[in-house]
Amino acid sequence: MNIYFNRQKKILFLIFLSITSLGIFNLSSQIDQNKSKIKCKPTLDSKINGSLTNRIILIDNRRINLNWGESLTCNDKYFVSVQQIERQGKSYGPENKKWMNLNELNQFGSWKNFDLKQFNSSFNNFTFEKGRSYKIKVGVGSPLEEKIYNVRITKM
Repeated sequence: MNIYFNRQKKILFLIFLSITSLGIFNLSSQIDQNKSKIKCKPTLDSKINGSLTNRIILIDNRRINLNWGESLTCNDKYFVSVQQIERQGKSYGPENKKWMNLNELNQFGSWKNFDLKQFNSSFNNFTFEKGRSYKIKVGVGSPLEEKIYNVRITKM
């Protein structure tokens, strides 16, 4: 019985080899063709301290959290930038910016709880200050899908 079973396996294996060599059943080429047809469009679904708005957000707590939500990036790259702005919205001073992969992003918290204060202080101990306003840009993918938040720090 063992010999019969092994013989059946060999026959099935030979049939499979002949089918794949003829191109009748070439799974890998079908997968490659499907990959080339899929077009990825990055989408950004982020919030700062729970707010979706890109207008002035008043922050009066100790944490400034970015939640990436249901954002999709096609190349596993995430962009964050922080720069101080004047009351009229004009940027000035250094811009702390960085492209990150998921592992680098997780150094500053998690996908749902990215700590912007920790991220910002990683640039020469640049910290948010009470009474000041900041432009925070977040983005994903290529081409870049970006959102800009204006944040005013009211208490620390």
